[in-house]
Amino acid sequence: MRDEENLMRVVRRLNLGILNCLDRRPVIAVFTRVILMNSLVLDKDAAMLSTLKQYQILDTSQEEAFDDLVVLAAQICDTPIALINLIEADRQWFKAKVGLNLTEVPSEIGFCPVCMEKGDVLIIPDTLENEKFATSPIVVAEPYVRFYAGVPLKTSQGFVIGTLCVIDTKPREITQKQVEGLRSLARLVMRQLDVRRNLAQLALIQSDYKQAKEALHQSEHILSSFFNSAAMMMGIVEVHDDDIKLISANVASAKFLRLPHNELEYRSASEMGISKEYIYKWIGYYLEAERIKAPVSFEYVHQSSGYKRIFNVTVTAITSYSNDIHKKFAYIIDDITERKQAEEERLQLLELERNASNRIKNIFESITDGFYALDNEWCFTYLNKQTEPLLQREREELLGENIWKTFPAAVNSLFYKEFHRAVNEKISVAFEEYYEPLNTWFAVHAYPSSSGLSVYFQDITKRKQAEDELNCQQAIMRSMNSVSPLGYYVVNQYSGQILFLNKRFCEIWDIEHLQAQIECRELKNQDIINECQKLIVDIPAFIKGDQLRHNQKYSDIGEDEILLKDGRVIRRVSTQFRQDGNCCDGRLYIFEDITDRKRAEQQMRERSALLDITSDAIVLRDLSNKILLWNKSAEKLYGWKAEEVIERILDNILPGINSGQYQDIYHTVLETGSWQGELTKLTKFGKEIIVESCWTLVLDEYSQPKSILTVDTDITQKKRLEAQFLRAQRVESIGTLASGIAHDLNNVLSPILLSAQMLKNKYDSQRDSQILSIIENNAKRGADLVKQVLSFARGMEGERTKIQLQNLIQEIKQIVEQTFPKSINFYTDIKPNLQIISGDNTQLHQVLINLCLNARDAMPNGGKLTLSAENIFIDESFKSMHIDAKVGQYVLLTLTDTGVGIDSKNLDRIFEPFFTTKEFGHGTGLGLSTVMGIIKGHGGFVNVSSRLGKGTQFKVYLPAVSSEITFQKESIEIPYGNSELILVVDDEPTIREITKTSLETYNYQVITASDGIEAIALFAQYKDKIKAAIVDIMMPNMDGSTTISTLLRMNPLLPIVAVSGLATSEQVNFDKNVQIFAFLSKPYTAQELFSTLYRVLT
Repeated sequence: MRDEENLMRVVRRLNLGILNCLDRRPVIAVFTRVILMNSLVLDKDAAMLSTLKQYQILDTSQEEAFDDLVVLAAQICDTPIALINLIEADRQWFKAKVGLNLTEVPSEIGFCPVCMEKGDVLIIPDTLENEKFATSPIVVAEPYVRFYAGVPLKTSQGFVIGTLCVIDTKPREITQKQVEGLRSLARLVMRQLDVRRNLAQLALIQSDYKQAKEALHQSEHILSSFFNSAAMMMGIVEVHDDDIKLISANVASAKFLRLPHNELEYRSASEMGISKEYIYKWIGYYLEAERIKAPVSFEYVHQSSGYKRIFNVTVTAITSYSNDIHKKFAYIIDDITERKQAEEERLQLLELERNASNRIKNIFESITDGFYALDNEWCFTYLNKQTEPLLQREREELLGENIWKTFPAAVNSLFYKEFHRAVNEKISVAFEEYYEPLNTWFAVHAYPSSSGLSVYFQDITKRKQAEDELNCQQAIMRSMNSVSPLGYYVVNQYSGQILFLNKRFCEIWDIEHLQAQIECRELKNQDIINECQKLIVDIPAFIKGDQLRHNQKYSDIGEDEILLKDGRVIRRVSTQFRQDGNCCDGRLYIFEDITDRKRAEQQMRERSALLDITSDAIVLRDLSNKILLWNKSAEKLYGWKAEEVIERILDNILPGINSGQYQDIYHTVLETGSWQGELTKLTKFGKEIIVESCWTLVLDEYSQPKSILTVDTDITQKKRLEAQFLRAQRVESIGTLASGIAHDLNNVLSPILLSAQMLKNKYDSQRDSQILSIIENNAKRGADLVKQVLSFARGMEGERTKIQLQNLIQEIKQIVEQTFPKSINFYTDIKPNLQIISGDNTQLHQVLINLCLNARDAMPNGGKLTLSAENIFIDESFKSMHIDAKVGQYVLLTLTDTGVGIDSKNLDRIFEPFFTTKEFGHGTGLGLSTVMGIIKGHGGFVNVSSRLGKGTQFKVYLPAVSSEITFQKESIEIPYGNSELILVVDDEPTIREITKTSLETYNYQVITASDGIEAIALFAQYKDKIKAAIVDIMMPNMDGSTTISTLLRMNPLLPIVAVSGLATSEQVNFDKNVQIFAFLSKPYTAQELFSTLYRVLT
């Protein structure tokens, strides 16, 4: 029966065809082909590799066609190296190359994988400038790639299998024409690969065709033998309108019909005695097969001479390639009588077995542990519901699967060994084992049977974890007991019995002599207290603390320090412990000798106090730049509090202007032990400062580098004063040079001027007189230039007289109003009681004219020009802000315009001789240098401030006659404060500190902020105490205008004094909605500060 079923399954897959030979004998040709395909889902990389292998190009020898293409690529791009690179999973193989000895490189390095991933041209002009490739092995070592250009090799399906690339050992650029050339060559490479593959496939097809032809001939012979030897009835029929004619039939058909085999051909069904009823029924089945174009199967019951047989019939239409009128069909008839009987018997047995199995399954489904059954092939035949959470699989996934294939990690475990022992020795086994993939411990019971193995198992992971934790805790306690620096003991809450104590406890309290009582568990808590009292200074405090903590109601952790007579300090900590989580069973006492720590803490406090006394910023950091110490001076200098920076990386707190310099210093300190020099750093608020820095390497007890100690001294103000001094020296040097030149020019111009005047008297013609006049006028003009040079160089003395500057200002006003464009509005502001100065009226006239002319040229479209004069006293605070200032009484002349302004990069050079920003021929460059020379010659100095698009302000300070004679400060009454709290906001530390000191001297309280953000934070903290604010307009992070707006939103009535280096408040970018109480222009005197502050407060 089994063979018949197999035969039936094979025959059902047959496609039968009839081919007519020349002698009209039917030949049955059976063509069958069973194709089993595994549907594979390949990702993109797998598909690419599969496509590459189809070309059969890898590891082949050199081919001239590919070699010519890489030579052509190198010639087009003018590079020494060119490659055709094909990329596998683990390597890059070069099919063709020029200028390189390598044949392959690992797949993870180089540029081609990136080009493939991009899917388009990849060009890297300089690999060292590319962050991704700068450290690549083929960049920093052979072949030292500095330039790369690659084009991906794409198949017609869009897969990228490699690249065509050109390489150079020096940086370079590539033109678009060369890129297009590479693209064309890449397409030629792919065409060459396609041609190579197509030729290989054609040869393979020819070979397959020959093999198929031979196989067909052999299969025809086999199928012919099978056809006549098969036990099933098979044949070919021809269907007529009311009859069926047998064309061909096998031996089994002849045996069933009880006719000789050679007499069956072309006999009709009616001739063989088959009734019309059956003939018509079979014709219907044949026509149905033709209609649906598929085989039709049905069961046919044949009764004859008292016996009954059941047949399974399959009929199918045969496609005819001739012009036959009647259609032909194939049939296969299988006698399934015995199979039907056996199936009925099997169904009855299955029903009985199913009922019994259901009763057993109900029992197993109700238990809370896992159960499964295995057959003799180790396949799952049953699993109860509880196995799903235990094995972390659905039952449907496991049924019918082999246990060792499903759980392969169990093969080398106790599961495999014990299960096989149970089956082989026919004994039940029980064991515990951990299965790592499921992270679970199992308790297993296995029972063998003739049909396989029944397994009952439980999850005991939690129990095992608890056992492991207990064992671990016990091991830890044993280790701690032997090496812990802490002494501890446990006392029973009710009996006072000592349950446990360690060796260190005995050493701390010197009670080793009680060891015998300890081992016999006879030691009581009172015995411990009695022994400890012998060593303690304050016994009552010790006893009181113990009694308090021993009280059952006292559940908190207790801690105190105990001073011993020998000077040691012992720290005592105690807490309750409970076994059941409710009732207190006892108390744990822990003792630690903290004598050394106390001494170290005291030393550290003393050292910290000493470090905080110094004015230098001291920072200690470890070798990973983590900050360990940050003194008070560091807080003041850098703006960071110690608690903000400890344990943080120094580079993130104090970013250097030149990080490369810091790396060099770091290595120098490690090599030599120290370094000293100047550094530029940024504070917390973005302020740039200059420090004199001293780095020292700190070694540990083994003379190994441990940390770096840095001492920084702020020299920012010092460097600024040095810059002013050097600038003054430079101007003075240029002036000395100019003076020498002026002297020589005077020697040249004098005879020219004299000769011109003499020749005028000799020549009378008008033309000669005109020429001589030209010579004379130009000589005089040259002489005037010489005078300017001498005035700048050493300050031409002229005639010094006492001058009322208001008269000079009126003269300047008349000149300006008469000669300047009407679009320029000129204003004067002369304060009353202006003091007298000593000077040359002509030279000072020249100073003001030069400044006014420069202001006119700066306002080509018109504007506002203001000249003001006032008395001013320069005190020590003002003097510290300017190198040329001296303490005393001055007259201040201020000239302010609203012109285009001066660029900051040119502002420091405007006083240099011959420097000008005007067009060629429109200025000598001596105007401002002459101003500087004249003012210095009068013992004064000049300040200038400017903003592009806003205007420029010149401040000329001239010493008053009274200050030159007496050098004493006028008796000016400065109002004192009433302890009002003033907020001072300025990014300049020097100005901030001088202002604070001055205010505190006159009975004000002061808090300072280095920028707007810090000012707002301080105001929020002291909002109700701050009575006024002095705010600098030009600050980093948050400018003064924004700061003032924010402060006024927080307190609209807050008096605010705005401060700026610009001339007036009109030149400052104020919000139109911001209302300030007063404005101070830098630099200001103490009198101006206090008077302004007094005015806004009252």
